[in-house]
Amino acid sequence: MSEKEKLEEFKKYIDRLEDLKDVQGQGRYMDILRSLHDVGWFNWIYRYAKEQEKQVGELEGKLGRALKQNEIYLDVFEQIKENIPMEFNHDREEGNEARRNVVRLINIDIAVDEALESGLDE
Repeated sequence: MSEKEKLEEFKKYIDRLEDLKDVQGQGRYMDILRSLHDVGWFNWIYRYAKEQEKQVGELEGKLGRALKQNEIYLDVFEQIKENIPMEFNHDREEGNEARRNVVRLINIDIAVDEALESGLDE
């Protein structure tokens, strides 16, 4: 039985317990609780909750790193927009400007690599 199926079955037991509590009184309610405990449902739900807590922590860590990386990329994109003209003319003077822009791009690429290495290590 998969974890999802177990969780759905456990939910059914809990729903039945709520119905029994109102209808048949405290004795039957306690008997079913004891039975659930003896079969191991409460141990299973506890372990399942701990696994989920661990997975949430891992996902939060991954999300934090992805957000930091995204922030770095956005900063670099802004640098590119500010420093590189989007149109190139092909005359000689503009050719020199194009070469300078390529050098700027290479420097920005190096800066991105350095920022990613230092920013993701934090």
